[in-house]
Formats: sequence, C-alpha cells, structure tokens
Amino acid sequence: MPESTLKCVILLDPETRAYKPINHNLNANLAVEQFSADPNAKIVDQAGHHRSSEPRRCKPCKLVAEEATKQHVKTSSETGQSEQEPAAVSAEESESD
Repeated sequence: MPESTLKCVILLDPETRAYKPINHNLNANLAVEQFSADPNAKIVDQAGHHRSSEPRRCKPCKLVAEEATKQHVKTSSETGQSEQEPAAVSAEESESD
C-alpha cells in the first residue's frame, strides 16, 4: 500500500505579505481540492502527523510559513529590483527630453 503524505497549507496574507498556516494533516487530494484554486495558497509536504489541533499554533507549520515568507521576500526583492531599474531609466530619459 503506498504511503500517504500529509499536507500543510499556508496562505499569503496580502496585507502583511507573510505566509500563515491555515490547515494541516490533510491528505493530498483534500488539500488540492480545497486550496488549488487560491493563488495565495501553498500546499507543502509534512514530514509526519502534527500533534497540534490548531494550525496557527503548530510549531512545524509556523516554521514552514516563516521559511516560505523569507523565500517570498527574497524573490519579490529580486524581481522588484529588475523591474524598478528599467522604470528609473525611462523616467530619467523622459526628464532629459
């Protein structure tokens, strides 16, 4: 019998730009069914069953959310710099005209 991997779901809060755990201990089908349509949701593999009944207080889920937030900030700052540089150049060009 194949081993079923449990999933943790984290959601990006657009106001704080940080991920927060919203559910855990889900089977893959249920996680995908409930959260795949939400572009701010990430479904992450769990190493094992989480004992906490509340995902927002679950230490492993909080750690996953913190790591995802760090990655999101890093990615956003990298893409933000490359997008801002051409805009700054075009602003300078328009001022010199």
